[in-house]
Amino acid sequence: MAANWEEHRRAPRAIVDVEARLEIPGQAPVQGVIQDLSFLGSLFVPEKPVKIEPGSRGRMRFPMPTTVSWIEPEVEAKRTTTFNRIGGEQAQAVGFEFSGLTPEQERAIAAGCAEWPSHRVRQHTLAARVYVQGESGPAFSRFARLVAGSRTYLRFVLPPGAELSKRTRLRLKMATAWVGGEIEQLEEQREGLEVLLRMEGWGRDFFLHEARQHALGSEASKGAL
Repeated sequence: MAANWEEHRRAPRAIVDVEARLEIPGQAPVQGVIQDLSFLGSLFVPEKPVKIEPGSRGRMRFPMPTTVSWIEPEVEAKRTTTFNRIGGEQAQAVGFEFSGLTPEQERAIAAGCAEWPSHRVRQHTLAARVYVQGESGPAFSRFARLVAGSRTYLRFVLPPGAELSKRTRLRLKMATAWVGGEIEQLEEQREGLEVLLRMEGWGRDFFLHEARQHALGSEASKGAL
């Protein structure tokens, strides 16, 4: 009992809102948000209720600001509850216990939880090629240069000749991650059209993580030359 208490004392739980993807054998992957996290486990709220019972096992993937590697623990459901979202819609929350994490991943989760308040508003300098697609209006499909991003905004530059307007909705792809949003600012630059996009919906943490991986990988390649 004393050892178990000591383990929990070393793993204080933090309130976060990090996106995660859950895989349960025999079911399609489920998107959701971790609302409570430590390296021992999490409280996961799926976008849509999932069929799961205490003891069910699977795997979860989520990013942390303190590492460019994915955190991918094996998970076991310990409890499920339901609650009402703002507006009255019923939602599900699942308490998971983690296993299979390396000591480095445990430290990344602990440090990421401590940094989460600052990470939520941090602006990252980025350098990556990103695919841009229109969601509404005339068909639009281009590649752009991603230059900066946070969990709320992305800044990228389209080649000269691109015609867009404020409030236009776009989808962006980085590696396997998609994110959607609405244009808030446009500015003509010598090298092209600079766009400030406000991200909306699920996908921002996965997209930003992929972009950070690319940017740090590019820097490492330059250093090796």
